[in-house]
Amino acid sequence: MLSRVRDTELRAEARSQVVTIPDILTTLTASIWAEAGLQASERARNTTSIRRDLQRLYLTRLLQMVVTPEPGIPEDARTIARATLASLSRALGRSLAPANELDGYTQAHFADSRQRIDQALNAQVVQPLGPTPPTR
Repeated sequence: MLSRVRDTELRAEARSQVVTIPDILTTLTASIWAEAGLQASERARNTTSIRRDLQRLYLTRLLQMVVTPEPGIPEDARTIARATLASLSRALGRSLAPANELDGYTQAHFADSRQRIDQALNAQVVQPLGPTPPTR
């Protein structure tokens, strides 16, 4: 699907007429991680168990796109996912400030999520440069 989204940009007459991969990931991240206070001016707030589960699922998908991308995932999507994770890590770092007074669940979840992101961003990932030759 992300390949189709990316290719749609080529067919549109005006860029404002299409939804891009950055648009999708920015919107999803802002909605799913709203409690983290993604904007520097926003305060982080406690999150429920259902929201933490949703955040973990989304985080796992982004991490997979960066560390072990499935065949067919456009390189543009992988790089946008990487930038999204870097931004989310910074927001989670800000959210863990004592002034936010988060409960134990939220603090542990944000700290664990940030650690998972940082590990993934520092992982040594070898990406093939071209299409993989067919196996016989």
